[in-house]
Amino acid sequence: MKKSIILGISFCVSLLTLVANNSVNLQICSALDYSCRTGWDTLEKSTYFFPIIFLFSLITYFAPERVFNAWFRFAKVAIPIIFLLSLAINLELHHDPQGELQDMFDVPALVLLYSIFTFGSTWQIYKAWK
Repeated sequence: MKKSIILGISFCVSLLTLVANNSVNLQICSALDYSCRTGWDTLEKSTYFFPIIFLFSLITYFAPERVFNAWFRFAKVAIPIIFLLSLAINLELHHDPQGELQDMFDVPALVLLYSIFTFGSTWQIYKAWK
């Protein structure tokens, strides 16, 4: 049951990320409507790692139950932490008021967060499979 829920949620949020990425192409926002595009862009950036979650939940869905449980023990702690940190980074809560050095921190921090999740998930799945 948990497998199906995680797979379903990660698929839906991944689909939402795709919609947010194409908000202008899907005519949800006008190309000139800055406030609409900003909201969808923030949503998109905050949910970038859900396709990674979808990939690992898809892998563990067809794996033995012990493999899913090992990955899920790691993911249930890592996903909320990475989501909140991604949200904080993408809401630009850490930037200075003058806007100097805006993006110097963002991309490396997100790459580090997503890498930790990817390597941690891979390691948990590998250990459980052995």
